[in-house]
Amino acid sequence: MVIICSGHAGGGEVINKHGSGHPKNMTIFWGCYNPITILNSKLNKQINIKDTAAAITYSLGLKIPDTWDIIGVRLE
Repeated sequence: MVIICSGHAGGGEVINKHGSGHPKNMTIFWGCYNPITILNSKLNKQINIKDTAAAITYSLGLKIPDTWDIIGVRLE
């Protein structure tokens, strides 16, 4: 599995600053590839950086605990 994501956003309300609720401060690139990924597919729901752990867990064939705070798409 390969995951590429930016770890930081910014520049929404004030250039070179972050911490507001502006979409530029709250949005990062997140991409994933593994053998079960559908090539050129796109998620139709918003995901969150918290969903990265769930994507890794799912790709390893492990059960995602119900107690995890999954923001976006539940893959199971």
